[in-house]
Amino acid sequence: MRGGGRQVRLIHPVSYTLARRRVAFPPIIEAAPSTWLLTSLLILALLYTLYLGRALVIPIVLALLLYLVLSPVVGALVRLRVPRGLAAALVVLSLTAAVTGGIYALADPATAWLRQAPTALQELRGRLNLSRGPLADLERASQTMEKITGADSPDVQKVVVQDTSWQTALAAGTGEMVASILATVVLAAFLLATGGRIGRDLCGLLMGFRNRRRALRIGTEIRREISYYLLTITVINVGLAAFAALGLWLVGMPNPILWGTVCGLLNFVPFLGPAICVGLVGVAGLLTFDQPAMALLPVAVILGLNIVESQVVTPATVAIRLSLSPVIVFLSFMLWGWLWGVAGALLAVPALAAFKIICDHVPHLAALGRVLGESRVDPVALQARLPA
Repeated sequence: MRGGGRQVRLIHPVSYTLARRRVAFPPIIEAAPSTWLLTSLLILALLYTLYLGRALVIPIVLALLLYLVLSPVVGALVRLRVPRGLAAALVVLSLTAAVTGGIYALADPATAWLRQAPTALQELRGRLNLSRGPLADLERASQTMEKITGADSPDVQKVVVQDTSWQTALAAGTGEMVASILATVVLAAFLLATGGRIGRDLCGLLMGFRNRRRALRIGTEIRREISYYLLTITVINVGLAAFAALGLWLVGMPNPILWGTVCGLLNFVPFLGPAICVGLVGVAGLLTFDQPAMALLPVAVILGLNIVESQVVTPATVAIRLSLSPVIVFLSFMLWGWLWGVAGALLAVPALAAFKIICDHVPHLAALGRVLGESRVDPVALQARLPA
């Protein structure tokens, strides 16, 4: 356009703004459709591999988590002039002895509860008067259908289903479970004894000598944060188990140590774990006490402790350094539970927290870390701690 002898060039406001600010879209937005397709196929292949190779991958993941939890303890012994190999052996043997002793002490009461479960549920049904009303009508209808179809006739061929009780299923998988536990313990012991030297060597190989120092410092920061989180969560759940056992003992609940241990273990499972614990303790309370008010006391103890742990203790110790989105936590629980069953449900939150810490400390993954939860890492302070 020409006006007053001058040439005026019209620039679109959006183009001008983008030109002035030099806006760069994320690579994921600028990616071609072929890149999206390859990424989707890679994710599907990874999930398929994790599902098929769970017998191999689960012990490795558990060993890595044990290494991260126990490395501060081994480091403290090393600072006390104890050789690293001996310190790792002492820590692993002590943990193995404690877990074995706990399983031996709780095996008898747990087996007794499992054996009494069918009879106890029948007793609970009669106590709650569930045999009346719709269930009784349904049972009478079933008996009528059996008479009509002639199920009791001698000419009818009966099919007997082989017993598949929990004892049979447990015995069938005992060998595989023992092998997985042994592989996990041995691998964790070697990782603790080497002090993460394999990780440092791999880091130097992948990053090259130019960025090796910075990558090692980032790796140390990540390992420290993950170890702090896992160790803190473990201590919180052990304390919850101890206080739950004490509270159940005070209200007269039988086998309080067993129920306290169940409460502490289930607390590793988000959302569903505490709910299952409250339900189990509620059923046990109804079977133990005749008065409804007394039967609700164990539920009140477990529910109160879970509220204190989730609303006071965990936010004061963990949330100040790590915050995860509840939606992402629940999706992670569903995903890993579907892939690996009970082991995946127990590993869902620790694995997600470890990945979140990695994202917070790697600049290229910072955006993904903000999707997983609120970032507690100060980028300026992090850059100041890292070498150039």
